[in-house]
Amino acid sequence: MRTLAVDGGAPAFDTEKTKVLWPAPTDAETAALQRVLDSGVWTRSRDANWSEGEAGQFEREFGAYLGCNHVTAVTNGTVAIELALSALGVEPGDEVIVPASTFFATVSPVVRMRAIPVFADIDPLTYTVSPDSIAERVTDRTVGVLVVHLSGVPVNLDAVVSVCARDSLFLVEDCAQAAGSQWRGRQVGTVGDVGTFSFHHEKQLTCGEGGAVATDDARLAGRMYAFHHGFWMPGAPEQECHEISTNARLTPFQAAILRARLPRLDDEIDRRQRNVALLRELLGPAVVPVRPPAETTRWSVYSVPLRLDHEHAEGLSRDRLVRALRAEGVSAHEGHLDPVYRRPMFRDNPIQYRNDGCPAAEHAADRTGFVISQRMFLGPDTWMYRLAELIEELVTSGRCHAEE
Repeated sequence: MRTLAVDGGAPAFDTEKTKVLWPAPTDAETAALQRVLDSGVWTRSRDANWSEGEAGQFEREFGAYLGCNHVTAVTNGTVAIELALSALGVEPGDEVIVPASTFFATVSPVVRMRAIPVFADIDPLTYTVSPDSIAERVTDRTVGVLVVHLSGVPVNLDAVVSVCARDSLFLVEDCAQAAGSQWRGRQVGTVGDVGTFSFHHEKQLTCGEGGAVATDDARLAGRMYAFHHGFWMPGAPEQECHEISTNARLTPFQAAILRARLPRLDDEIDRRQRNVALLRELLGPAVVPVRPPAETTRWSVYSVPLRLDHEHAEGLSRDRLVRALRAEGVSAHEGHLDPVYRRPMFRDNPIQYRNDGCPAAEHAADRTGFVISQRMFLGPDTWMYRLAELIEELVTSGRCHAEE
């Protein structure tokens, strides 16, 4: 009988082999960086034309990929949300509905603008925000909704758009974990008023750090440009006036890496989808991968959310299972399910927010939910067989069922 890694045995997966699968640079990135070095233009502010440098070309290429008229590349996904909220006119005291389960940086821009985040509960079947919960949170102070396609799983956009239309609310899509996901054939980030993206190291499209805002509204595009860059340049989006701006420009080096990686994004999405589908077939009833809504035409996997079904778990707790998987070299973790209002940022600061109760989010965070990171699903299909066998072993063996 094999000794489990959590008990001192050899892990089932070699973490060095999983690490090299991401970000996995190729000669294309090396050539792209050399091109920028040789150009002598190391900042976008030195481009002769805003739309023609590395960042400008990436904006056009990513916009074509999304099917979106206006894309502005920025420093990171958090700043992208701040720019979207600023352009949409959010003011102190305004209420913005946000999901309880997300990375805290979804909510911190709302707080920094002195608006009031209002937490909506999640759908326990998808771990994304519940449209019904959003509808219940709307008041006469609500100005907009900020949804998150968590783990790349699209939110039920039909239902959310209906709520926003009914109450004349703006809709921002946080696509930090969802570049390439599609809802009814449309890229996420193009359904609402603004889509925001992150190109952080772990994201499906990465340059280490970076982000973007996308919209079909020329006025919003001009306002987001004005808030992210202090002066107009030839080739830039038209702006109504100068704004009190920050410097949120993406560098040519980052843009060049993104341009090198964008052409292979769809192939990597397909590899992850195939492996997730295989794992779903192989797993027993104790550990169940979430299933995106039926209207999802493509799931760009950032991580695979799973639910521990205690009825079939034979006494195994979620926390013990995650610890055992991590010891075996599997990149399992909580996946930003813990509600933001329970995080240190909210506990340690006098932040004004509204929480009318999010029991589904708290239950998933405390007892049932976890994720496995995307790089695991870029490996060979043999890894899926090994992973399914490992989970079955941990559930049924009784050897990692010790009391917490």
